[in-house]
Amino acid sequence: MGLFSPKPGRITGNMCRQLGWTIDEQEGIVSALNFGTPQNMRQVIVLDSNDVLVTFFCKINTVFSSRSLAGELLFATLRRSAQTKFGKWVLMERREGGYWLQIGYAALAAGLTPPLFRMICEELSVETARMEQFAEEEGFVR
Repeated sequence: MGLFSPKPGRITGNMCRQLGWTIDEQEGIVSALNFGTPQNMRQVIVLDSNDVLVTFFCKINTVFSSRSLAGELLFATLRRSAQTKFGKWVLMERREGGYWLQIGYAALAAGLTPPLFRMICEELSVETARMEQFAEEEGFVR
């Protein structure tokens, strides 16, 4: 097989089996892992398309109006992005209008172990909750 030959979800599946986790949703190379309670659910999306790179994403559950993105929220997002252990924050525009924040992290597949996979997923989930709480406390939520 070539360097980028797809083996959909193979690494994610192996990691989850070793951790005793179930994959909540899977479609091709995309796996969804849910963390938290039903009232406060965080979903980590894992893209696992080859044996080289595994990419993790977790989006904030809050939608922001364009007005709320000025100044403080953008500065806070950039500052927080520089402080996080795992991942960087990005701003995504919704087709329906408004914006949301997403944190992402890419890991080399060869270096992933079950404990590291767990740490990345849990850290992204916790960081997303922290950012969402900050946005609500600061009045950025639409």
